[in-house]
Amino acid sequence: MAEHIREDLADFVKRVRAQKGFSLKLVEDQSNGRIDKSYVNQIENRAVLSESISLKKLSGLAEGLQEPEEVVVAVARGKLPSDIKDLRELKLIEDWRSLPPSQRDDAEAFMQLLKLKAARLNENRRAGTQKNSDGVTQKVKKKRA
Repeated sequence: MAEHIREDLADFVKRVRAQKGFSLKLVEDQSNGRIDKSYVNQIENRAVLSESISLKKLSGLAEGLQEPEEVVVAVARGKLPSDIKDLRELKLIEDWRSLPPSQRDDAEAFMQLLKLKAARLNENRRAGTQKNSDGVTQKVKKKRA
């Protein structure tokens, strides 16, 4: 079983800023004035406890870092392991919320198609069949170990 190492907010902010090449000033600018660069610096240097940071500030930090708010809040509260699956799931939620309501039905239909395709692939694997290039289902010889 994989061990999950929790990343605290200071390390998270440092890592995200480094990966994206964001300066403290850019984080401040992208937050639309919701978090000051000196406060971001204090977070990185653990001069402020992440548990004491208001949701308003965390929301501004998320906006400044261009990261999902749910991720930043979870990291700040010590509830999110450094697990890409969790981050990807939260990113999908954030992407869903950013869609105009008129496009959400399309996105949901697309996800349902992907789900059906995955189910069919799994079913074919269990049955030992696959489709050839002509779309014809045929038996697959099992490889010996």
